[in-house]
Amino acid sequence: DVGKFYIYSPFNAVVGYGSDDIYLQVGLNRNSFGNTLDTGVVLGATTPHVGSFVFTINKERVNYHLAMLMLTASNSMGKGLYTSKYLYFHSIGLNLTDKLDFTFYETAITGPYFNYSYLLPIVPFMAMQQISGYSGDNLLIGVEFSYKPITGLKIFANGYADDIGFNDLVKFKLNTKLKMAVEAGFQYAPVGNSVCKLFSFDYTFLAPYMYSHEMYENGKLSLKTPNY
Repeated sequence: DVGKFYIYSPFNAVVGYGSDDIYLQVGLNRNSFGNTLDTGVVLGATTPHVGSFVFTINKERVNYHLAMLMLTASNSMGKGLYTSKYLYFHSIGLNLTDKLDFTFYETAITGPYFNYSYLLPIVPFMAMQQISGYSGDNLLIGVEFSYKPITGLKIFANGYADDIGFNDLVKFKLNTKLKMAVEAGFQYAPVGNSVCKLFSFDYTFLAPYMYSHEMYENGKLSLKTPNY
């Protein structure tokens, strides 16, 4: 803040090391994940710059990502700046055929502490939380797929869930907790000379309270407490 002016400095500072298919990137930048890079339900390229560590393996049939982002918390009213909020991400993608891709991924958010357990390469976050007692962490799980029926056309969908009343759903009780986001659409890039370089359409559905979590202080709900 400079007087009545608010200045945002969008610096990029990234260093990378590795080969064409296995590499590590560390720095200050924006991050994105999914088929809709700008407005993805997990990480979108329009989010602010943050410090990040990203490890990637891209092979012909399998790809793997492990990331840790250093976020800034606010209170539940969107006020204040508080450090020590972290987002962890890992995914494994399978190129089942030349036309069909499938990806499973998880995210976890912690604060005001750093959890090294979520950087273990292949351990599921859900299992880590259950056996370790990290009950205050915010864990989400998702699946994504894309299908290319013809050259230039890609159909995709992404489901991202926070809290689902599984025990109720298996009993066909549909009036239960469904905190989730669903994104689907298609992208078409004409082959050869064309005025249109890319045509895309996507639709995003957000269930109520998808990205909302409360913070308690001394057993009471507090909107002014830093929301990690």
